[in-house]
Amino acid sequence: MTGINEEAIDIMEKIKDIYYKYRIEHNLVSGDIIFIHNNHALHGRSAFQPKFDGNNRFLTRCFATFDYEKSNYAREGHMVKAMYS
Repeated sequence: MTGINEEAIDIMEKIKDIYYKYRIEHNLVSGDIIFIHNNHALHGRSAFQPKFDGNNRFLTRCFATFDYEKSNYAREGHMVKAMYS
């Protein structure tokens, strides 16, 4: 992500500085699961070069809600539409 003007560029730099100061790194291994509350944490993944040999990292994400009805607009049945995932 890049800023489109000086103010945005400065804010992005501040965000990156905070991220690097407080980040916690964890390397998931096969079978691990991690839950992240998106209202309380910033998260990402490191870059990697896929080999397409069947052993690449594959991440699956899911969504949880306390009020199922609030997600009606974003779902088709039980599946979240691609544009909201």
